[in-house]
Amino acid sequence: MRTTYSGQRQRRLAPRCLHPALAGLLAAAAAGLVTGQIPARRNMNADFQVLPIPNASAVYAVTLVESKGAVLVYATQTGQGPANVLQVRPGGPVSPKPLATIGEGERPRWDAFAAARESLSVVGTVSGSAVLALSLWNTGAEEPIPVNRLDGFGVFRAPRFVKGEAGAVSSLAYVDGESVLVLFPVGPDGQYGKFRRVALPGTDFLEEALLVHSGEGYLLFTKDTIPGSGAAGRKNGAGFQTNPGILHLVTLDREFHPIGPAVAPLGGQEIFEFDANVFRGGVAVFATTPKGYILAAGALTQGVFAPKSWAEQPHPRLLASPALLPEESKLSLAAIEDPGTPDARILVSLP
Repeated sequence: MRTTYSGQRQRRLAPRCLHPALAGLLAAAAAGLVTGQIPARRNMNADFQVLPIPNASAVYAVTLVESKGAVLVYATQTGQGPANVLQVRPGGPVSPKPLATIGEGERPRWDAFAAARESLSVVGTVSGSAVLALSLWNTGAEEPIPVNRLDGFGVFRAPRFVKGEAGAVSSLAYVDGESVLVLFPVGPDGQYGKFRRVALPGTDFLEEALLVHSGEGYLLFTKDTIPGSGAAGRKNGAGFQTNPGILHLVTLDREFHPIGPAVAPLGGQEIFEFDANVFRGGVAVFATTPKGYILAAGALTQGVFAPKSWAEQPHPRLLASPALLPEESKLSLAAIEDPGTPDARILVSLP
């Protein structure tokens, strides 16, 4: 299993971006985005292989984490009740029991990372009466930890752990009539404080957002849906409508103020879902598209990947829930093929 490059491999130029640990552990330092350090690669495509898992038709989301050198796939399976987060070791069995049981709503949104002592932390949405709250589930803990405990009622969605920052959670939220991005930092007591609003213009078309700690600041990746594109939309792994949009990137300082304007790393290419991270002095993006997927990596010149260094790769079946994990000079990928159907499969591309 591998991710293949049709160009020459380049030597590693930046420190490895380690994954976050629970509060009380040191935050890992993420590599900075340095323009021009990596020569353009030729097209990249994934050598996908099937990861066997029982009842794959019930899997609606996957993610990748690294734990003691092993790449682990976490998948959620759901029926009529809460969603179960399962560990799948490539080449090994599926975990006999759920590592976490999250939410009470229908297919809650979630994200995960490997924490200390091989435990797992999962952040997910919890449905309520006219609200959508956030909670954190830790393996071995009896009760979830409320994330927005100091912010009262609210509607939070699309939660993500901030990559490269210990335990911090970001989420889209409705604030003052706008869809904005907020950050929940972890306090000295290990609890979440009041959210901080990230300096991002509010828009009704903001559908996904991902913060990556990089150098002295952050990289903010967003997907903004294209107005009037509803007819071209499709269902994501959870069965909810997602419309095509454009990937944007904004560099932020440590106080979340923009450094320069937003850029479009993939130009006008339409995408549905994406994952991204720093990678060898540049960035890597794995996104699903109308025809298949995109895998792009390298430095950005004026905010855009070099022409002909990536291309939309055709895939015969619908892909959803793309996940990307950089390690050293390698990329691991995962996605769901034909989610929610009898033919659903988990695909992986692992070095």
